Amino acid sequence: TLNERLSKLFSALNYAYNTLKNEKGRAEYDNSIFKIKKSKKVKDPNIILAKGHFTKGINDFQQGNFWGASDSFRVAANIQPREAVYWAHLSLALSKMPKRTKEAEEAMLKAISLEPKNSDYYMHLGLILLSSGLKLRAIREFENALKFNPDNKKARIELDRLKLKE
Repeated sequence: TLNERLSKLFSALNYAYNTLKNEKGRAEYDNSIFKIKKSKKVKDPNIILAKGHFTKGINDFQQGNFWGASDSFRVAANIQPREAVYWAHLSLALSKMPKRTKEAEEAMLKAISLEPKNSDYYMHLGLILLSSGLKLRAIREFENALKFNPDNKKARIELDRLKLKE
């Protein structure tokens, strides 16, 4: 589950921090790094850094701190710009803030460009467009969501609701 993965990530970050904060632990770590053979693949530290910011963003979002969440998601997306989930969460946080709708739309479009078959992204984009009064564009995005996942209940509800108003 997400909580288990987040817990493991926090444990790893805590362990890394405690190892690197004292000189002896850091020296042992540095020596172990130099012993790694070149043929072994070393995990990119940027991935770990981005995940840490993403996790902080999740926590801030859950606490209603959308400004802090958007800052953390933005950092994660800038570190790992090919990760659609970072852009999608940035969009979600921005959509909860006043006067950030256009920015939320742009972030969701970036997520969609990276994962064009993710129906949830189209669904969220539809909600953003709807909140901006762009009903026809919202309808198109709800239809896109259903094209990639006919069982997307939220998209079906929104689409039916909008078509009833026509």
